[in-house]
Amino acid sequence: MAVLLAGLAIFPATAAADEPMAGWWSKLNAGVVPPPNPPDVGEGKLLVDGASYDEEESWAAVAAFSLPLPEGAAPHSVALKMTSTPAMTPASEFPVACRLVRVVAWVENGTWAERPEADCSAGSRGTSGGAGLLRLWDLEDFVRDGRLEVVLVPGGPGRYVLEPPDPGSLTLSFPPTTTTSSTTTTTFVSSDTTSFRSGPSFTAGAPLLPTQPPVTAAPAPQDTSGNLPAAAASFPRPDPVDSTRMRVYMVVALLALAGFTWARHSATALDEGSPEGGAKAP
Repeated sequence: MAVLLAGLAIFPATAAADEPMAGWWSKLNAGVVPPPNPPDVGEGKLLVDGASYDEEESWAAVAAFSLPLPEGAAPHSVALKMTSTPAMTPASEFPVACRLVRVVAWVENGTWAERPEADCSAGSRGTSGGAGLLRLWDLEDFVRDGRLEVVLVPGGPGRYVLEPPDPGSLTLSFPPTTTTSSTTTTTFVSSDTTSFRSGPSFTAGAPLLPTQPPVTAAPAPQDTSGNLPAAAASFPRPDPVDSTRMRVYMVVALLALAGFTWARHSATALDEGSPEGGAKAP
């Protein structure tokens, strides 16, 4: 469904290239005597109020914002803090993000006739981001001239008071980059400073993980069966070189012993055959 909010200015105001802009426009402001802000809509806040997304005549207030983007970045989502929300019922719907086409001027509690012109043909309904946040998704088509430009319109029965987003609440994606392995990857960089989970804070420079004590190995279990382990029951094999050398020594020793025995036996035989040692005649 396309909804067109008519703007009357021929030359719309533009935001500074590096400055966030935001504003809201009320149906109660007919341009004659500006009505005061509602008590819960303080300075710098945004108001979105209405009864039906499909019936523009039921809208009471719309809001818009424009955020600068880093060069080459595409917005993935953005978060706005809700300071006042309606009593949620099954019929309640979060505001819808539409693409900003033109804005007359960035004002608070602006006249209804000068509300921004928006294209809701590809509207993105907000969701709960937890911790009192309104999260808007799928915002790639809401970029113009390096800025994220959004008009928030009622998504159904409900009145929402919001704080304008800042660049730190954006989740961005960047174009694919080619690595040395010729693979293409997309890097998602989140600059969202709002935490959706509570957790401990860390001191700069301190280790994020506690130092682990040294692990002492448990002693090996004692074997009470009386059997020796395989390592203790086996003996080292003798060196083949040492075994050969020992055999040579034994052969030499045996030969020496045999030679000594033979020499001794020959000496004894000679003694017995000599005149001095020979047998006497009877």
